[in-house]
Amino acid sequence: MDSKQLEKLRSVLNIELSQNSNLAFDIALSKKYIEKNYFKKYMRYLEATNSMHPRWPNCLFFKDSITRETLRIKYDLYDLAV
Repeated sequence: MDSKQLEKLRSVLNIELSQNSNLAFDIALSKKYIEKNYFKKYMRYLEATNSMHPRWPNCLFFKDSITRETLRIKYDLYDLAV
């Protein structure tokens, strides 16, 4: 990955939230449709996008360690105040 691609990637990631997996899990677990026990045990946090992402703005990405599927959870700024 060259520096131009890296800079483009950084511009669409929420760096602070990407580095704070505890906050990302708190936001995800606050959603009503998440099965909490399964999520805590088998999901791995990947990254978070910001509002500038062209395809998935303000999303958290988790990977299921059993099925290898990626789960995308939308968040908004109110969720960051958890």
